[in-house]
Amino acid sequence: MKDFQDFVDSLDQDFIDAIQEDTSYTLNQKAPVMNKLITESFTVAMRILERYHEWLHDNEQ
Repeated sequence: MKDFQDFVDSLDQDFIDAIQEDTSYTLNQKAPVMNKLITESFTVAMRILERYHEWLHDNEQ
């Protein structure tokens, strides 16, 4: 079984930059602040979940 800390350690600056790029579009749109925050939170959560899924199934042990 994989160690979750290994996943956390795999989140590098490139991944963070990619998330910032994904969310910057949302933050630059004309929309109520609450909509922006909800969309940003959803985007970040989905990107991390996607990355976790890929990591979990990569070279399954």
